[in-house]
Amino acid sequence: MGYVDIHSHILPCIDDGAQSVEESIALLEQEKANGVTSVICTPHFYPEVDELEAHLEKCAAAFKTLKAEIQHKELPNLYLGHEVQYFTGISKCQTLDKLCISGTNVLLLELPFLTPITSSIINEVKSIYHDLGINVILAHVERYAKDRHYKDIIKLIKAGDASAQINADSIISPITQKVTLKLIKGGLVSYIASDAHSLSQRPVLLNKAFILLKDKYYPQLTRCKKLSSKLEDMLEGV
Repeated sequence: MGYVDIHSHILPCIDDGAQSVEESIALLEQEKANGVTSVICTPHFYPEVDELEAHLEKCAAAFKTLKAEIQHKELPNLYLGHEVQYFTGISKCQTLDKLCISGTNVLLLELPFLTPITSSIINEVKSIYHDLGINVILAHVERYAKDRHYKDIIKLIKAGDASAQINADSIISPITQKVTLKLIKGGLVSYIASDAHSLSQRPVLLNKAFILLKDKYYPQLTRCKKLSSKLEDMLEGV
């Protein structure tokens, strides 16, 4: 059993991630070199500009193409998900399950980070599970550390109303390392992901992050890997 990268932009020609099948394959080779056995492709879904069915159709076609290209290569297993940008009324959206990861009830959700988070957003995130039965993973939680509602995000995570994912590069970067290590030390991180976009600008850096964590935060790192294995078991059962 290896590791599941739950957040990546590896699907070709869909968003600001891989711009060709060749780049997608090269990123998958990076994933393999980082000990990843399963990759969840999570292209951005922006509800203000993306029409749901057209987006799903486009992603499914790119996913099918990439799967066909790697079928004879020893690369990580691929699963399709989405990185869904928060939108008003999300907790009442009866089609939200279409954006969950590969037939599971798990959703990767991106909160606003160019505009302030509000208490109504916090309440809606909480309601996604309670009203729709969808388990929310909050993408790159470390990005919200300066938001005035960051403590409320942490309360959501502590209460079990959402899980936290952080980016591997944020563990390495001196700019964000203090925030991410505090989250990890507090046992608040469920998933460490690559959020890989490209070979040079935003590559897969999981190994570097794991090496840095191995000595000081081994118990928390082990927990993340166990949750990763649990998710992989769930995906294999889909």
